[in-house]
Amino acid sequence: MEKLKANVGDKDKLDNILSKEDPDEIQSKEFEQEVLRILKETEQPIPENVFKRIQFGVMLPPREIKEVVGCMNLVKQRVSDQAKENETLSERVDHLKKSLQQELEKEVPNIDEITEQIASQRVEEVRRQFLIEKEQQTRDLQDRVEKVIGLELELDELRDAYRQLEGSMSKEDQ
Repeated sequence: MEKLKANVGDKDKLDNILSKEDPDEIQSKEFEQEVLRILKETEQPIPENVFKRIQFGVMLPPREIKEVVGCMNLVKQRVSDQAKENETLSERVDHLKKSLQQELEKEVPNIDEITEQIASQRVEEVRRQFLIEKEQQTRDLQDRVEKVIGLELELDELRDAYRQLEGSMSKEDQ
């Protein structure tokens, strides 16, 4: 019966100790040792509320436990969000790889054929330019020839006129 009373008294001590909120008292080694001693003496399993308050060998008040749990939930949410984002980015990379592969598999244009087309276009352009220049030079030459012919005809006429003048002067001189 006395052991039962001791257990009830120890439970009150434990409740009294656990109800403290002062962080300096709760985080002290003596506080932790007292809680563990009471738990050993009562030979009872560690109550859930006490078990939740032990974090890395340090007893935490309920307010701080809520903060820690909140932070843990936030970290879990961030990890989950990051995993979703990674999955989305992975899908995007796969899609881009498939698009690139499809573009690479498309028929590659025949470079020789393209080169031949470019060369024939260039030759045709040079040929047209040659014909234009040839036509201009032919006109210039024809104009010069006509001018020379005109000058030769005029020269022939002047010679004839000079001969006639010489002939008429010679007859008059005689």
